[in-house]
Amino acid sequence: MRTRHHFIYTVMAVLAILGFVFSMPHSYALETENTGIPAEIRGLDSYISYSTSEGFMLNDKEAILRGYTQESINQVKKNLEVMNLINSQTEYASVSGADLTVYVPPDSSMNSGYSAFRAAPARGVNKVVAHWYGVTETWMDSKAADKFINALKSGKTPAGFITGWVGVATKVMLNSLIQNATAAAKKGRGIIAYSQMNSVGNMNIWFGAQ
Repeated sequence: MRTRHHFIYTVMAVLAILGFVFSMPHSYALETENTGIPAEIRGLDSYISYSTSEGFMLNDKEAILRGYTQESINQVKKNLEVMNLINSQTEYASVSGADLTVYVPPDSSMNSGYSAFRAAPARGVNKVVAHWYGVTETWMDSKAADKFINALKSGKTPAGFITGWVGVATKVMLNSLIQNATAAAKKGRGIIAYSQMNSVGNMNIWFGAQ
């Protein structure tokens, strides 16, 4: 139980870090499809390097020479800043220099023996994965997904669940989130909430099943 609680606190710490980084007014656009890598930053991963001492870094000068705009470079540098914060301030964070991701995985002992204490074990895992191009995956097991959906139905915003969400949510936004999250959580499955800020400050959100 202590290990699971420790991990949950770690995930909440990641949400707090990302909430701080994105703590500025935003409007939000809700999407149901993966928008992928924005065209303006596509290929910039070729100029990203990782070291244990410096973290993720972008070669600005080389990117400029290759025709990328300063705006695109700044966008990626902001994404890398988030990843470096997670890596440096979260105990369970793990980095993949090859995939240019940083993630907080579930503890290996999280599910061992724990199911004996409840009649209906949760399906899926809880973790956070941040990518260089700005997409953050918030994985919620079936119990966390139910809590998330019920919170939305009660009129609460996604803050604390969807990574980086700040501000208010209209009824239309909430209804869209509820519909898409419920569809992903069919048959009691865990869900993955994908979030990505675009170049004009809107947050695109879509869901998938674990």
